[in-house]
Amino acid sequence: MNEVGSTANVCFMTPQKIYCANAGDCRAILVKKNGDIVKLSKDHKPFLEEEMERIKAAGHSVRFNRIDGKLALSRAIGDHTYKNNDKLPAEE
Repeated sequence: MNEVGSTANVCFMTPQKIYCANAGDCRAILVKKNGDIVKLSKDHKPFLEEEMERIKAAGHSVRFNRIDGKLALSRAIGDHTYKNNDKLPAEE
């Protein structure tokens, strides 16, 4: 099975809203005119409680802050070795 993965970040702006989506170690911020910073994305790290619960539900573990002691991020495009639970939908 292919063990290659990637991360991604995309932002879409309208005059009224900003939409941001990310997978993995990508981060997006908005710097306002006054210098204030607004976080637009959320980290996907295995040691974060929400991510750890999802990883364990999929039949994997978190060791040394990594999935199965290897992968340092909890969401990515690819890395199919970690997405082999046929009982769960892809988003879980």
